[in-house]
Amino acid sequence: SFMKKNVETMLAYFSQIRRVYAAGLSEKFAEENFSPSEISILFLLSNNPSITTGSQLTTVLGVSKGLISRSLDSLLQRGLISFTEDERDKRVRHIRLTDEAAPITARVKECVEEVNTRLLSDISEEEIRQMEATMMKILKRFEEAEVK
Repeated sequence: SFMKKNVETMLAYFSQIRRVYAAGLSEKFAEENFSPSEISILFLLSNNPSITTGSQLTTVLGVSKGLISRSLDSLLQRGLISFTEDERDKRVRHIRLTDEAAPITARVKECVEEVNTRLLSDISEEEIRQMEATMMKILKRFEEAEVK
């Protein structure tokens, strides 16, 4: 359907935008040797504590389970994330940022702000608010549909 195609196109755009951010950010973190997907995961978790599982990250980032898994293993080895088992479903592991991640996520957020200021200067706050409201509405509908 027309609506479904538009939503999929929009998600593809967001995925592209996220990749551009992640690539730019991983350059700024070159000394720390973070991959673009590791940067994306740290940024996502710092902004969305409700994202708790690898499968949610796979969906949001639009990358393979394998890549998410490798990135999570790397972040775990660096002590930047921890896992806890789900009490209801032992197959599900929840991801949390550790205190050690705080200085890095703060720097990532700073870099994102810089990029936003530079690239989005001619887009009004009203346009951004409107887009966000529309995305939230779409997301809510998808979540409601998933529950049924």
